[in-house]
Amino acid sequence: MEENTEVITDEKEKLEKLYQIDFKAKKISEELKDTNKPIFIELVGTPKSGKTTLKNSLEEIFKRNNVNFLSRRETAEYNPVSKSSMYYDTWMILELCKNLSEDLSTEEGKVIIYDRGILDRLPWMEFALNNGAMSSNDYLAFKNVFNADIFKKYNPILKIFVTSPELSVKRKGKPGVFVNETSINKFNNLLQKNMVDIQKNASYSNIVKTDKYQGKIKEFISDNVYDIFDGIEKELVKRKEEKEK
Repeated sequence: MEENTEVITDEKEKLEKLYQIDFKAKKISEELKDTNKPIFIELVGTPKSGKTTLKNSLEEIFKRNNVNFLSRRETAEYNPVSKSSMYYDTWMILELCKNLSEDLSTEEGKVIIYDRGILDRLPWMEFALNNGAMSSNDYLAFKNVFNADIFKKYNPILKIFVTSPELSVKRKGKPGVFVNETSINKFNNLLQKNMVDIQKNASYSNIVKTDKYQGKIKEFISDNVYDIFDGIEKELVKRKEEKEK
């Protein structure tokens, strides 16, 4: 009997969270009208950790609740440079800087989602350096770009997803050029190594270990959307307080 009561309570809590997500989205939709600059969300982390799934869910919720938003595709999806080229990562970094410059110049209250934005390049640049796909001169030059004032204005709500190598490969279906246990283990170590630089200018950030959500996709979405909305609300409150000073 006690077990059934716990299940019912758990289901009620999940339903309440789903209701609160739509309530928060509607509130955010209205409050965005009082700000003249975008709020950024960046999804960072291990390949096959659920970033794109979460982005798609955010888009659906925003559309359903009339939230003004823009969603940026992962640049790897349309990079015209071969992955084996020395210029692959260079193109990615410059494309993301271009996108960010455009988005920061937007004088409009909207949410802008980056599926693997510029901060996500930090561990990937070092990954490329270690694999001989980026020269040490280029690595140091591009690493220094992250000290530019533009990144002090970016201030994203940052979600950093970490998935074990075994689960990442399982979600992929089979090992690939990048999604294999050796490469994922290297990337996760570099992600941890670069964590301070990734997080330092975020308005809000947290690290999510996604293995616990295996087989619980709805819970993964609701927990992380709810958390992102909390981050958006805190940023909107901060802007309102600054405006009233």
